[in-house]
Amino acid sequence: NVSYEWGCTGGVTPAPAGGNRLMRVLDWPLDGLGTHLVAARQTSAAGDWINLTWPGFVGCIQGLAPGRFAAALNQAPMARRTPLMPLDWVVNRGRLWRRDGLPPAHLLRRVFETCADYAAAKAALRDPPLALPTIFLLSGPGRGQGCVIERRETDATVFEQPAAAANHWQTPGWTGRPRGEDSQGRRRTLAARLADAGPDLTWLAPPVLNETTRLAMVAEPASGRLIARAAVERGLAPVL
Repeated sequence: NVSYEWGCTGGVTPAPAGGNRLMRVLDWPLDGLGTHLVAARQTSAAGDWINLTWPGFVGCIQGLAPGRFAAALNQAPMARRTPLMPLDWVVNRGRLWRRDGLPPAHLLRRVFETCADYAAAKAALRDPPLALPTIFLLSGPGRGQGCVIERRETDATVFEQPAAAANHWQTPGWTGRPRGEDSQGRRRTLAARLADAGPDLTWLAPPVLNETTRLAMVAEPASGRLIARAAVERGLAPVL
């Protein structure tokens, strides 16, 4: 699957009942993603985990490993290499084929399958080379275990929780073309709701919730609690 053109908004914060939580909204304007969402229970050497995915998608872009961690990825800004966005896309794709790091979705799946705890997952998402930039969100069961990891191919910046991310860089000096609609507004809106978000999806509000939204979720690794609701495409706003 070579489609990697979505927008996302997410945050990591302490959970009211203890532990930490991952809050996540996926915006990806392809028909059928809400209708065909699957919660796949997968078994691995590191333990069982739930992969919120679709038939035929071989990577992972969000999931929960109860007792270990919850994680997701957001698409990073497009690197600016020319004055024109379409030309930037072509140049960046050419560079991608010359790299030998894993694609982010494949790295995230490997982390769920091999990392026994939050610390191992954090290092595995932060340190190895990547095929292309991305933004990881990670939440663990223990006190203070939550972060946003902004990744370029060979370097990283970690923002400890409470933290929110959309599809633009927060690292000073990093530049790029934000993805999706109103990336700054989406991150700012969710960041303002992290501290008082309830146990369900009542924190969803525009522009975080928008007409391209296909999935909203809350995952709490300590309790193993997962809420995931799909948006069914009806041509206008999503119906969650």
